[in-house]
Amino acid sequence: MGSHHSTTSFLISVIFSIALLVIILLLFIIKFKLLFNNNNKQMLPPGPTPWPILGNIPEFLQNRPSYRWLHHLMKELNTDIACIRLGKATHLITVTSPKIAREFLKKHDAVFASRPHTMVTTLLSNNYKAIVVSPYDKQWKKMRRVVCDVLSHSKLTWLLEKRTQEADNLVRFVYNQANQIGGGVVNVRVAAQQYSVGVLRRMILGRRYFGRGREDGGPGKEEEEHVEALLSILSHAYAYSVSDILPWLRWFDLDGHQTSVRKAMEVVNKYQGSLVKERIQEWRDSNNNKKAEDLLDILISLKDSDGNPLLSEDEIQAQITELFIAVVDNPYSIVEWALSEMLNQPEMLEKATQEIDRVVMSSSNGTSTVVQLLQECHIPQLPYLVACAREALRLHPVSAFNLPHLSMADCTVAGYFIPKGSHILLSRLGLGRNPTVWDDQPLVFNPDRHLPENRRDLVETDLRFVSFTTGRRGCIGAELGTNITIMLLGRLLQCFNWKIPQGMDNIDLSTEKDHNSLFKAKPFVIFAIAPLLIIILLLTIFFIKFKQLIPNNNHKQSLPPGPTPWPIFGSIPELLFNRPTYRWLHDLMKDFNTDIACIRLGTTTHLITVTSPEIARELLKKHDAIFASRPLTLATSLLSQGYKATVVSPCDDQWRKMKRALVSNVINHSKLAWLLEKRTQEADNLVRFVYNQANQIGGGVVNVRVAAQQYSVGVLRRMIFGKRYFGKGREDGGPGKEEEEHVEALFSVLSHSYSYSVSDILPWLRWFDLDGHQTSVRKAMEVINKYQGSLVKERIREWSDNKKVEDLLDVLISLKDSDGNPLLCEDEIQAQLTELFIAVVNNPHTIAESALSEMLKHPEMLEKATQEIDRVIGNEAELLQESHVPQLTYLIACAREALRLHPVSTFNLPHLSIADCTVAGYFIPKGSHILISRLGLGRSPTAWDQPLRFNPDRHLPENRRDLVETDLRFISFSTGRRGCIGMELGTNMTIMLLGRLLQCFAWKIPKGVKKMDLRIEEEENTLLIATPLFAHATPRFNPSFYAF
Repeated sequence: MGSHHSTTSFLISVIFSIALLVIILLLFIIKFKLLFNNNNKQMLPPGPTPWPILGNIPEFLQNRPSYRWLHHLMKELNTDIACIRLGKATHLITVTSPKIAREFLKKHDAVFASRPHTMVTTLLSNNYKAIVVSPYDKQWKKMRRVVCDVLSHSKLTWLLEKRTQEADNLVRFVYNQANQIGGGVVNVRVAAQQYSVGVLRRMILGRRYFGRGREDGGPGKEEEEHVEALLSILSHAYAYSVSDILPWLRWFDLDGHQTSVRKAMEVVNKYQGSLVKERIQEWRDSNNNKKAEDLLDILISLKDSDGNPLLSEDEIQAQITELFIAVVDNPYSIVEWALSEMLNQPEMLEKATQEIDRVVMSSSNGTSTVVQLLQECHIPQLPYLVACAREALRLHPVSAFNLPHLSMADCTVAGYFIPKGSHILLSRLGLGRNPTVWDDQPLVFNPDRHLPENRRDLVETDLRFVSFTTGRRGCIGAELGTNITIMLLGRLLQCFNWKIPQGMDNIDLSTEKDHNSLFKAKPFVIFAIAPLLIIILLLTIFFIKFKQLIPNNNHKQSLPPGPTPWPIFGSIPELLFNRPTYRWLHDLMKDFNTDIACIRLGTTTHLITVTSPEIARELLKKHDAIFASRPLTLATSLLSQGYKATVVSPCDDQWRKMKRALVSNVINHSKLAWLLEKRTQEADNLVRFVYNQANQIGGGVVNVRVAAQQYSVGVLRRMIFGKRYFGKGREDGGPGKEEEEHVEALFSVLSHSYSYSVSDILPWLRWFDLDGHQTSVRKAMEVINKYQGSLVKERIREWSDNKKVEDLLDVLISLKDSDGNPLLCEDEIQAQLTELFIAVVNNPHTIAESALSEMLKHPEMLEKATQEIDRVIGNEAELLQESHVPQLTYLIACAREALRLHPVSTFNLPHLSIADCTVAGYFIPKGSHILISRLGLGRSPTAWDQPLRFNPDRHLPENRRDLVETDLRFISFSTGRRGCIGMELGTNMTIMLLGRLLQCFAWKIPKGVKKMDLRIEEEENTLLIATPLFAHATPRFNPSFYAF
């Protein structure tokens, strides 16, 4: 079971990790989506709006097969020419009109005579030493002259016997298959593929087999492997790899194209390369007096004007590979499709067979008693058979697009601007099925449509469909291609009667859903892949390519247990994709059965999570000095004005300076006592606001969250700025628009502070702001500075040594250094004020809301706490004051229990290790981020009896008078050097908030609500109750009591 669970977890992890990168990619694209405007005088052809930087790469890669998306796109745009931008500069021009195609390859042939560079074509051509895929340059011109000679009519005539022998072997192989296997059922694809490549082997290398072959005339293992390798190279040649579109990703080979082609080239070179080397050596040994017996001999024997070999070994190897690739697909595909269509329409099959019989019989004058086989010389007399092949080539092209052309200069085609560097894709499907050209049912297989032309070959110079194309880049092997194809189809029809196998109604004419190939789907088995998963598949290859087991560490002591990290990324994919993160981290620790875990982020950062109070004490008490710093993040840098405050700043001189300023002058007991009246005024305003809400809105139902949040921040506004509102506020004592906006901005900054942004984990992605954290924090900080910043600037301007200090802002401005100069600059003051607001915006209101929610579920607790308040005050006319707080042991226990069971965040602010250390027997590297789990500590079964139960009584034996928890059985104000210095203020604000609510109002669950919903929001690091607490409040005293 354990092994199965581990395997399942690993697979899920892989899928999640990959999907994460898809999400990152989408975030990146969404972030930079803009309208793309063409700056040329003439417009580009119509097309989808490109994304900046990436262009239409996301759509191009996601919508597979690409040819289907491109054709759907052109149909939606109602155009015969379209422009799809790839990356920043490359324009992919797709064409489905024969008229426009002729304009490209006839009128402007010289402009579009080159080919794009790709990694795959570089590999297959030995760095462009052949002709088909090479750019338009001197090397291409040299090789084209050579190949024109090699494939000339005279050379083909010289090698006719070799081709005929292979045609004879085809008949023998099919005959043996029909008699021995499956009761006459033949795999036509295998026979046709091996015949096509076999012809080239005989013509180039002078042999049928690389190895021994088979006695029945079929291919051996070596030949099958050779053909498979050729098809692999062909399928990748212009498949638009991620690495070609985004060259900076080439090293990763994300979609595995390079790896596939390199492996295929190894196979090709294993068989061809050794023969070429051997033959070159034979020529050298014979002093170039060897008799030329095949095309390889011809290529080796060629001389330049100085009598030296014209071609190098690399050039010969590259050209031979291209020749093999050129014949590996078209002939067999044409024949397979033609025969399939004919079997579905038997009258065509009969007509073609009768034509062959008539022509062959007439050529023998009907006198020979020996049956004559079809020969190449018969082909010009077989117009119907040629028409069948042409129709198959028109309706069922082997690929959706022709090989791309590259524009070498700006050009105007069909009235559109075609930029230099554009890739031109002529659609074989679009041209061959164009209804304006083939108006007589273009999707119907009808050879008769070609008969009026009386063609004797497969050439189509008018580009109504694509066969050997035209112009400078037109295929120079048209004669050979026609002969191989017609001989293949003709011999099969002449020598065998074909019919649909028993149990089948007709031949399946569906196609493979490959990137650019349109092979018949059967006999191959292929699986359909959802478009979005194509990206995941490509990324899977990347991860599998680099996945390796990483030792736990290189130290004498091991790191804490954790998931096996990916190279480079570590466990970033899992961390970012498994949201909310806290749930994944806790589940992970549960799976590992550990109280301390290590999750690696990137190449060096270790995230150490802790759920044990004992280990937490070891970290923050025993080794407090080592873990006294904070990690740097972009969000914390923004909120602290470049780490000029205390809470999120690293442990350095600036932090020490600011901490001394706060402890000595701002948050100490004397300053809090000095500002007591301001806090009391806000507590009075809280009562007034709730009273007005209870009397006026919803029949006494109050939104406790809003009241508690605004009270908490309102206290700070009064203490710091000496005012309740930034604007006018509301007459009922509630927050105005400005205050609501301010609180919302504070929460936004808080939620992003340590949410492990992609940019923080992978700093080289920071510019992209993939998850939008920077944008969110910057916008929030603009709001905060709009309200706080203007007040600070104004106060600094009006300040003088004679000004009376009235609030904490005055205190901060008035501080002096040893030379009598201002101790704090404006940025330091702004940063510290922001941190103070953030420090109180969440804890007090969360504690009060969750405590009151639990009490409403347990009315006896609510009654007990209220009675305690009444008893301590002892006077119905007096309101609860901060001086009463130390006497409210049960109320404090309720707040402590809420803080334990319902922490405002799942983890405490992270600590950063400034040196290597050993904790709980594990090695903790320097630079580790320490996350102490508030959930884990507060709900630890070893520390708490029935930890998931709300029970304030558990805290009473301690007789605590505050919310501090120095033993870290739960986290309130933490401890050690980074412990919160505002614990007195935090305790008083929280207990005053909860106490005033209980003293002044009787609370009950609203009518229609059976019980309080304590489910939490599934946010990154917050644990707010999902639904704000709405409770029915009834004033407990006479109305005069609330007339402040």
